Amino acid sequence: MNKANIEQALKHFQAQLPEEPEWVIMVRTSGEFVGRIGEYHFFYPQAIDDSIATLWTHAHGIHILETLDHLNHGGLDYSMTFGGNRTFFLFHLNYAFFLGITYNGVKSFDAIIVAVLMNIDSLLEAINPSTPT
Repeated sequence: MNKANIEQALKHFQAQLPEEPEWVIMVRTSGEFVGRIGEYHFFYPQAIDDSIATLWTHAHGIHILETLDHLNHGGLDYSMTFGGNRTFFLFHLNYAFFLGITYNGVKSFDAIIVAVLMNIDSLLEAINPSTPT
């Protein structure tokens, strides 16, 4: 799938969310960048770009997967990470992708989680038609 189609699929997915995130990134569990919409608005200690956000999203996802596995807590469905300024949602999709969503303020965590879970199948089908849902 080409970059424009991935971006279109992510925009359609974002439109289904109850609150607009700052950015959304999709990364394969192998560490490969799939796509992103939105803009990175911060610097740490250099400007954030897709390669850095991919690295961090992948590392965070793998760390959580391994932690839950070692604690016998089961597989990762999603996690929420709270910083002083933003919230990062990470969803593990069909053992194939990590979906990261960053918000600067959230009104309803439940509404976001439900919207993602209700719309994830159509995103996966658009991104990777061969992925079973």
